Amino acid sequence: VIVKMETFNRDTDFILSQRDLSGVVSLTKKHSSNGNQKKKVNNLTESLFSQLSKNMVKALFEKYMIDFEMFEYDISDYVKYASESKGIMPDVMDISDIESEATEEDAFNDVNISEP
Repeated sequence: VIVKMETFNRDTDFILSQRDLSGVVSLTKKHSSNGNQKKKVNNLTESLFSQLSKNMVKALFEKYMIDFEMFEYDISDYVKYASESKGIMPDVMDISDIESEATEEDAFNDVNISEP
């Protein structure tokens, strides 16, 4: 099951109700957000994507197109922060040799499963 973090509560409530687990299992975020979370996310997004060229953002989009489509993300939300490449940053980056160190455990560190 894949849950979109932006709609975590709605998605997990639906999944639990479909499996008749609403009263048995409780899924909560470890780090719940407050009203400033969207602003923090936007600032982080701008900070990170402003370090990339537009061509690099487009290359990321092409590599992760399935994720963008599945989670209904719009590339224009990220390209707008990127800079024009003027020789300062490379247009492409070869990441084929970089091995991912993320494990399944890392992917689920933001979710705490507990019984009510």
